[in-house]
Amino acid sequence: MAFRPQTIVGIQITDSSLRLAVGKKSESSLAISHLETFPVMDGNVAGTLNQILKSLKPQNIHLALPVAYVKHYFFSLPPLNKKNALEIVRRELSQASEAALNTLFFDFTLPKKEDKFSDYGVLTASKDIIMPLISEVQRAGKKIHLVSSYPYAILSNLKRFFPSFEEKICASLHLEETAGLISIFNKGSLVFTRNFSFKTKIPLSRPQNPFSPQEEAPANPHIFQ
Repeated sequence: MAFRPQTIVGIQITDSSLRLAVGKKSESSLAISHLETFPVMDGNVAGTLNQILKSLKPQNIHLALPVAYVKHYFFSLPPLNKKNALEIVRRELSQASEAALNTLFFDFTLPKKEDKFSDYGVLTASKDIIMPLISEVQRAGKKIHLVSSYPYAILSNLKRFFPSFEEKICASLHLEETAGLISIFNKGSLVFTRNFSFKTKIPLSRPQNPFSPQEEAPANPHIFQ
């Protein structure tokens, strides 16, 4: 059976804009076919998201959350099996988090290689912030395929496109207008991440248009209505 190319839509939410990326995934490659940035007006992230979604044909959406929406925790724990991992992580998170667990979405990663003690990375986000985004996606007739944060999105892509990444230690710095995030990866695992904020907005220059003034970006009638 021939592999049919799959359209993938990713939307990265930042503190000042939404960034749309549309790609075509084949059996052996992933090609970006459209990139666009939409400014968030008057802080209305959900409304801006809805406008983008209504113009898209693909149904499955990947959302990348901004720095300010997410908190990361790391717990050093003995080896856990799949049956008791959730219960133990939930207990540790309830002690570390200021918010009640029933007000949070959370997920965690299992260590690639477990020793006597291993670091378990836990990601949390407030339901009060995430639920309006989910509602907008559903209102536009779409489905959320994946919700991720910046460091885990970077981690997934590095593993896919740079196999040697899992043998190295490296760092990533992500900047938005009012906040930033530094992450450290050790042999294919996220081992440290720290949010920080700016007292005043920093002016981030937008990428230049890759097309000359006489050229127009190629149309993509197969994606947009």
